[in-house]
Amino acid sequence: MNEKQNNNSEIELENKMFGHIQWKGTSVCMDVKCKCGFMGHLDADFTYHIRCPKCKTVYRCNPEIKLEELNSEEERNAFCIVDIPEDEFI
Repeated sequence: MNEKQNNNSEIELENKMFGHIQWKGTSVCMDVKCKCGFMGHLDADFTYHIRCPKCKTVYRCNPEIKLEELNSEEERNAFCIVDIPEDEFI
């Protein structure tokens, strides 16, 4: 990612709710869809980059995740809610 792409990403995230994953080499279970249409699943360790087996495109595993606000019913049915400590600032 170059500096311009990074700045554009920061601007896009500025007005959105998001979470940021700090990859620490732990295992991941993920479903993936490539631009070529290939869809697959992987369970792997150290998954910082992935390669499509069909078209060979390589992707960086972006650490930003989308946060979706729950309505009251969804919140009541949420399996596990972790409270963010108030003293944890970025």
